[in-house]
Amino acid sequence: MDIMRNCSNLPAGTMHALVWFAIERAKDKGLSTFSLASTIFGESPALKAIDRFSLRSSVNTDGLEQFKRAFAPRWHPLYAAAPNKAERYLGLWDVWQEVRDPPPIQHQNENA
Repeated sequence: MDIMRNCSNLPAGTMHALVWFAIERAKDKGLSTFSLASTIFGESPALKAIDRFSLRSSVNTDGLEQFKRAFAPRWHPLYAAAPNKAERYLGLWDVWQEVRDPPPIQHQNENA
């Protein structure tokens, strides 16, 4: 459930319906937890450092957080590990970039 992309021609509510369906199937299979994956929000020191060095800090992820809040999640902080601080911040920055400014969706018929 980590990487989902919306297309402009989808009916309203499609993404919510897909996530809800997946949650319900997980319940049917007896799973007690379901991950909506991570999102960037909050005021952690790591995020502040990434924002300071990013060229894309004007991009807003409020929509992603709002989308995930629709499912009443229990938020849990996540952790990152790397051999040193510089590599950890570079890795977090890379994830931050992909979440805040993902590459455009390419449809199969565009390449034909």
